[in-house]
Amino acid sequence: MFQIIKVFSVIGLVFFMLGEVQSQNDWELVSSGQNIEVYTKNNSHSGLKEVRVKVIFDASVETLMKELNDVSSYKDWVYKCNVSKKLQKNGKNDYIYYTESQMPALIDNRDLIVHSRQWTDEQGVTWSVSKSKARFVPEEAGIVRVTDFESMWKIKPLEDGRTLVDYTVSTDPGGNLPNWVINLGITVGPVKTMKNLQKRLGEKKYRMLASKLNK
Repeated sequence: MFQIIKVFSVIGLVFFMLGEVQSQNDWELVSSGQNIEVYTKNNSHSGLKEVRVKVIFDASVETLMKELNDVSSYKDWVYKCNVSKKLQKNGKNDYIYYTESQMPALIDNRDLIVHSRQWTDEQGVTWSVSKSKARFVPEEAGIVRVTDFESMWKIKPLEDGRTLVDYTVSTDPGGNLPNWVINLGITVGPVKTMKNLQKRLGEKKYRMLASKLNK
């Protein structure tokens, strides 16, 4: 009996590993340039595409993390974000925040409540994982609450002082929008957000260098 259980355990592990490999190979490169690569893959459960963005920032991990944790600044670089605020701090690297995003005319704005957790592993890679916490505060009239959202930032320092981010996101904006309409523009928000952040960090680095030279 023990041998049979052992065999089934090994078989299960093999299928799990094959599934992980297949999942990694499902990503399709859809665009690249300006130190940004964009991938998508189909989510078989929702019918929506998931998005993966690999981007290099001309900034250190520490500088990037300061920006990422400054929720109040999201209005300045997160695509279409017009409200952003922290709701609760559970620890140094654990908090809940709120954002509202502007939508095109005749479509209700969307809001999102996120529980974000961060840590650094033994290899020096920093992880930031976020999930929807939709019921944390009551919904507001005239705004659609996004209930389906997951994202992950894999943040790795490069030898030249820059930072490589591997970002994945899966979300459903809700409301009455058909999947094909959502999928048409599914990469716009993440890509424009990353480009805005690239520009923002680049400008901050330039200002810091200029400040040092003028001393």
